[in-house]
Amino acid sequence: AAAMAADARYKALVARFGVAVAGHAIDFWLEEMPQPKLALEWAQRNVALRHDPGSLLGLARAQAATGDLPGARETLARAQAFPIRTDEFFADVAALRKVLGDPTGAAEALKKARALNPKAGG
Repeated sequence: AAAMAADARYKALVARFGVAVAGHAIDFWLEEMPQPKLALEWAQRNVALRHDPGSLLGLARAQAATGDLPGARETLARAQAFPIRTDEFFADVAALRKVLGDPTGAAEALKKARALNPKAGG
């Protein structure tokens, strides 16, 4: 019941505020109450407005969740083309590479994350 109430609340929030709350909604629809197609819809809208590494990682996660692994890999490559180098970014890349079946890439990204923050990614 609580998850259904949270789902309704996120739907009301995105209806009212649009992509301003998209990142949180995408996370919710991928992790808490899986609705990958809805997450993908909002991730695409988010990237259209905010073409940045975080929105691209959200899109790649949603693509992977809907089974579009080639699209997720391409979007991940676009995200990694940015010059961002934070522990959180590398930890997110590691998690996504693991989902995409790339344990070597995941380990490399996690190593970069932990070089910046020993507690990253876990």
